[in-house]
Amino acid sequence: KESKSEMQRNLLLCSLLLYIGALAIVLDAAAVQQHQVTDLRVARLANEAFRKPGSSNSAFGELSTVLQGVDAPFPTFSWIVRGNMNADSVTTRRGATQSKYRIVVREVSPVSMQASSSAAAWCDSGIVASAASLHVRCDSEGNVPLKSDTTYEWNVQVWMDDGESVQSSVARFHTSFVAPHVFSGTWIGGNANPINELRRDFAVPKAVSQASVFISGIGYYQLYFNGANVDPTRKLDPAWTTYEKRALYASFDVTSFIKVGANTVGIQLGNGWYSQQQYISGQQEPSYGPPRVLMQLNITHSDGSKTTINTDNSGAWTGRAGAILLDSVYDGEKYDSRLERPGWNMPGFKDNVSMWIPAEVLPAPGGAISAQLLEPIRVTGYLPPVNIQDPYMNTHVVDFGQNFAGWVRFNVTGKRGTAIQIKYAEIIEAPTSGIYSHTIYVDNLRSAAATDMYILSGAAQETYEPRFTYHGFRYALLSAMPQGLDAKTIVGVVANSDVKTVGNISFPTHRVLNSIQSLVKWGQRSNMMSLPTDCPQRDERKGWMGDAGLTVDESMYNFNGALFYEKFLRDISDIQGSDGTLTDTVPFTYGSRPADPAWGTAFPTILLAHHDHYGDASVTRTYYAGVKAWVNYLTSRATQSGLKNMYYNYGDWVPPPPIGMTDSHLVASFSYLNDVNSLIALARIVGNTADVATYTALAAKLAPEFHSAFWNSAINGYSDGKQTANALALWLPNVVPSNLKAAVAKSLLDDIAKHDTHLTTGIVGTKFLMLVLSQVLNRTDVALGIASQTSYPSWGYMFSNNIEPATTLWERWDTPSEGPGMDSRNHIMFGSVGAWFYRYLAGIQPNGMGEQGIVIHPRAGEGVSQKLDHVRASYDSVKGPISVEWTWTSSNNAVVGSKTTAKFSLAVGIPVSTNATIHLPLYDPVNGWAMSLQEGNTQLWSVSSGITSAGLTRGLWGLEVKSQDNVFAVKAAAGQYAFTAIYQSS
Repeated sequence: KESKSEMQRNLLLCSLLLYIGALAIVLDAAAVQQHQVTDLRVARLANEAFRKPGSSNSAFGELSTVLQGVDAPFPTFSWIVRGNMNADSVTTRRGATQSKYRIVVREVSPVSMQASSSAAAWCDSGIVASAASLHVRCDSEGNVPLKSDTTYEWNVQVWMDDGESVQSSVARFHTSFVAPHVFSGTWIGGNANPINELRRDFAVPKAVSQASVFISGIGYYQLYFNGANVDPTRKLDPAWTTYEKRALYASFDVTSFIKVGANTVGIQLGNGWYSQQQYISGQQEPSYGPPRVLMQLNITHSDGSKTTINTDNSGAWTGRAGAILLDSVYDGEKYDSRLERPGWNMPGFKDNVSMWIPAEVLPAPGGAISAQLLEPIRVTGYLPPVNIQDPYMNTHVVDFGQNFAGWVRFNVTGKRGTAIQIKYAEIIEAPTSGIYSHTIYVDNLRSAAATDMYILSGAAQETYEPRFTYHGFRYALLSAMPQGLDAKTIVGVVANSDVKTVGNISFPTHRVLNSIQSLVKWGQRSNMMSLPTDCPQRDERKGWMGDAGLTVDESMYNFNGALFYEKFLRDISDIQGSDGTLTDTVPFTYGSRPADPAWGTAFPTILLAHHDHYGDASVTRTYYAGVKAWVNYLTSRATQSGLKNMYYNYGDWVPPPPIGMTDSHLVASFSYLNDVNSLIALARIVGNTADVATYTALAAKLAPEFHSAFWNSAINGYSDGKQTANALALWLPNVVPSNLKAAVAKSLLDDIAKHDTHLTTGIVGTKFLMLVLSQVLNRTDVALGIASQTSYPSWGYMFSNNIEPATTLWERWDTPSEGPGMDSRNHIMFGSVGAWFYRYLAGIQPNGMGEQGIVIHPRAGEGVSQKLDHVRASYDSVKGPISVEWTWTSSNNAVVGSKTTAKFSLAVGIPVSTNATIHLPLYDPVNGWAMSLQEGNTQLWSVSSGITSAGLTRGLWGLEVKSQDNVFAVKAAAGQYAFTAIYQSS
């Protein structure tokens, strides 16, 4: 028999063994489960675009659990494989690669709202040996198109190269109208009588298992069921389009809103861009008429039967002119809260005051009705006031400290009928005497009133914010306020297309570059309002092609623009003429047809950038023919006139005074040749070898013609020798003869030096000057010198001047000195420098995110270290996060004899299933030649031993010393790497 002490000892030992066994199981599971599958997307749609109906748990709404609005009959599927072991989700296991996947998609019953595991899947791809995770088709035998208005669920299982198996969570998506299905209702509104509120009562006789609503209300709408806003996060919906070609609709799961018995649907309408006001002058204007709505509610009952409620002429729909007396994108909103009718959108409503009249059937806008797939405009932030001044009695000037797009929201208590006026402005009025006036400057808004008005009902407390307008402003002047204002009663509401921020870049030791990045991001954010606009404040706010094309790369580095720019590509396609012509603005409401070549170039530029960042060849294929038609049109014009007399509308817009514009024929011809080269690249993506050959031959013919047309031997440069002219020539392949390149480069650099390292360029030249200095001439030090300036003209001058420090980019280099016709304080067209930050200072090049791999090439070895010694950047690509951080520091043994040494450190993170070519400086003009290179503690190369092949392990699979380019080129697989190189000056 065991003694008591022995029994206790054995029990303790058994417990310990059990604990160790359990711990081993946990550790083993953790060791196996190194990765997770996240960011599930269907047809490029992610849940970021959708919020839960009626969500009120956060200021901006919760993400929906069901993806709404898929309209593709055979959608693609995407996912990201991420590491589990650190904060930024870059895998810690080097070389981690997905080797296989399996996609399973099942239909969900509208009655049980469950997917049957026993029934055949809509698609089961089987196990596919592939690393693909982007835009993947699910192919299986007997695959049929998705059904309209149907919920599906899907998941993906992936296997890693080391055998690890990882399952995604199950995700759901709901289809909208999949062709050939369309709306069954009619457009309604008020023509003889103004109507901006519509309602209909309807009965639901039995239990509801699922309900979906599809709606297009143009210009804008808000939708209610039984008094609740279906999605209060969506603002200024739907997105702006060329309505006579296309209107957009949204879909919502409204199951939780519909009840057995009496129900009511209510719709508010606003004019939005469905208004003659969008046409400034001189355009052929379609006759839009009053706002209108098309809606279809599909209800599936628990017994499987269905009920449909449409907008129609049955007489069940009635409407009235509500509390919104006026709404205009340019002029603002006038709201009389005395005219509110509480409960108007609820069952049992009786109104003994207003006249509700039957809604009229109105003509359809005239084009296609398509699902809105881009992120809607939402509230994306709030800005408290930083200062409130009271220049006059009951008048307050509120400073929010930042120029932005949106509106104000305030709480107020006062006498019934009091009319509060809110005027918006970008700056304070310049004083005419030595006394600061504290009034706002509105002349630069031109004809836009940019004024909201709220008339009090006399309730104990009232809250107001406009519904169907937005403004660009930093300051708001509130008149006739019956009370004081403070940070608790008023807030600035930031609104823009709810695109996800994907990029961050900072310069820890360079204040000027950080400030420029802030100007760029705020400016870009302010001009993403369902399409890329030029400005958010005056009587314009247009989809100017020039601005969009020049800034698209910057925008895609900072924000996820996959859906946003795909929508704009379709907008461009919608306005394209049968002869291939494009227009200066899209929708075409101002400017010319044909577009200036430097504006029309946005079409190929955006399409190429879209592929570079998102790698979706299907988008390229969709719009390839349109780009080709545009290039062919330009070819016909150039054949008639020759490049020397190529037509133009604007040229290199707004160079800094007193510098005049360079030869506009040269700028137009450059844009044409650049489009030809873009078309060649696009032809390669879609695999059109015949077009590659045809347009390569055209480019070879045009290059010497460009040189002959614009070469000026007297100045060793092109045309007038301005920075724009020489930079554009140097950017084009094979234009500058090899025996003249050095002379042209010298002319360009000499001109920059003559202007004390300042630019003299307009919006076109500015973008390409920075690209040429880094990409063509390897003179990033000069480009950095330009970007670092704080005196006129420069980006830094915008926020460093003592007259009017900017918080967003100006329209002109000298905006405060210009008259009110063109002096916007929030214009994005000079924002191309933001892309230069990511592409050259951080060195992140997505490169299509395909099999060829990404490129990491920071231009840190081109003499920049005297001005810039630290860059930190991240970019959340479609395959996962890419990170870069580099520093220059003095080495521990700073002096060796008469020679100094320096250390360059580069940390890089590469996503799963992604290869990268990483470039590090072999030589730097300031710090000298590299003496050694190592990764972690492993030596890769030294000047005495050359390449150490033993170091090329653990994810590194190649190293090349490119003496002609003065760089190391390291081939690396997924993972995190820390490189260090030591340099010694000569």
